[in-house]
Amino acid sequence: MKKNYDKDYETFVIRKKSSLLRKLFHIALFTILWLYVVFVLVVNFAFLFGFYSDDFVSFYLLLNLNYQLYMKLLFAVIFLIAVTAIYSSFRLGYLRRVNKNVK
Repeated sequence: MKKNYDKDYETFVIRKKSSLLRKLFHIALFTILWLYVVFVLVVNFAFLFGFYSDDFVSFYLLLNLNYQLYMKLLFAVIFLIAVTAIYSSFRLGYLRRVNKNVK
């Protein structure tokens, strides 16, 4: 038996309000993570384009980067993007079929 979602589509998503402290914590955490990602990318591209210095060499060794893993990482990212896109399209189609009258 299917549940009729047409009646309660306004209460379909329940959102909890976050406190200011939690929002600031999330902003700080994501900023630190993105800075780390940018740092790793800068070190990688510096080595790929031949900008060698003592700092880049020490960071490269500290991060334990490897040229052979670039293709594996690229294939993993492409695979995850494809799986996410396929799942999202099927899920969106299902939700649109369930809620035909909801605009």
